[in-house]
Amino acid sequence: MSDRTFRGAADLLARRIGLRIDSAMKLRLSRCIQEAADARDQPVEEYVAVLARDPAAVQELVDRAAFHQPEFFANPNQFEALATEILPSIQGPVTLWSAGCGTGFELYSIAMVLAESEHEDWRVIGTDVATGVVTRARAGRFSDGELRGLSLAHRARFLERTDDGWQVVPEILERVEVLRHNLVSDEPPVSPGECQIVFARNVLSYIERDDVTTFLRRLARWMHPEGYLFLGDAESLWHVTDAFALQRVGSGFVYRLAPMVAPAGALGDDGEEVSGVDLIGRGIRARSPMAVADLRAAGEAAVVAGDYQAAADAFRTLLGRDRNQPTAHLHLGLALEAVGEYSGARRSFAAARSCLERVDLAPVEAALEGFRLDEMVSLLETKLRGPGEVPRTLPVGRRTPQQRPVPRDA
Repeated sequence: MSDRTFRGAADLLARRIGLRIDSAMKLRLSRCIQEAADARDQPVEEYVAVLARDPAAVQELVDRAAFHQPEFFANPNQFEALATEILPSIQGPVTLWSAGCGTGFELYSIAMVLAESEHEDWRVIGTDVATGVVTRARAGRFSDGELRGLSLAHRARFLERTDDGWQVVPEILERVEVLRHNLVSDEPPVSPGECQIVFARNVLSYIERDDVTTFLRRLARWMHPEGYLFLGDAESLWHVTDAFALQRVGSGFVYRLAPMVAPAGALGDDGEEVSGVDLIGRGIRARSPMAVADLRAAGEAAVVAGDYQAAADAFRTLLGRDRNQPTAHLHLGLALEAVGEYSGARRSFAAARSCLERVDLAPVEAALEGFRLDEMVSLLETKLRGPGEVPRTLPVGRRTPQQRPVPRDA
């Protein structure tokens, strides 16, 4: 299809659900548009023209383009933190919101943890923008091949065998509510201050930055003032908002409302309702985020100052906390190369390349802030041709990665 035709559909989805179109999503969305046009037996240009006046067709395309991780208990460290650190600290009823719940793997993993906790009064609300996904998550049915990540003990307690697969038991289904919800335009599906825990993992990476900021501003006002926000491993709110601060909880990391964030309904000195973002605008700063963000910022500052040994120390310490940071590996290698530690630099470049092979590339590319992913891959390949190699000369007007702002990992 032509670029104009694709852009017409992409712009429509950006307005409706805030979909961010990077190179990976462009390929996926192009395929989905063509498949949807074929299913309607329409030329693709005609199909895209129909989208502008047919909400049902738009929703159908959203359903086709939806991407979800089909695995129970993905990122076990976060579920361990939820079970052993967070839930025991909460008094009274527990309300948890799984935003972008997909077909139910995360949703029912959370419900299983809550069922095993000491809390008797709890509920889980799952939401997604794709109607087909919501329907399936609500049913709580899974095939034999979809039980990856689920222990035999959990399967025995929380699933029942059916003729064609497995069904979540009624005691879990009755505590779970699944709704269609648009993070960009809809208010949270809970009362202000009610929800203590929000899972929004691997969702914000697919939304435009302005829409992410809007969602976080709304969430900061809505969630419980002592609440917890879980994001995906490769997602970060650094340079996105000061309303949340990163903290280590047990063996995982979680965001919490920064100290200056007011709960929903709080009033300022002028009697007007305020939010954490409003307070930031009035010059009140949050307590510094936890060490991971601080180390990333310290590495960036050291690179700008030309202190590559300090930069290497910062990125090395960061990677000691989280190895799945491709750009941190890259910048550690560049810093080590700058101080003459060529063998260590080569190991870091190899680690960056290896990391790119096992992580979701969409948030990595979004985090490069000026680089394209293929440029990063090309640079790594050049660096790995031989230890001690002098960095290649880039075209005039292009800054080397040491000179450009250090990209963050999303």
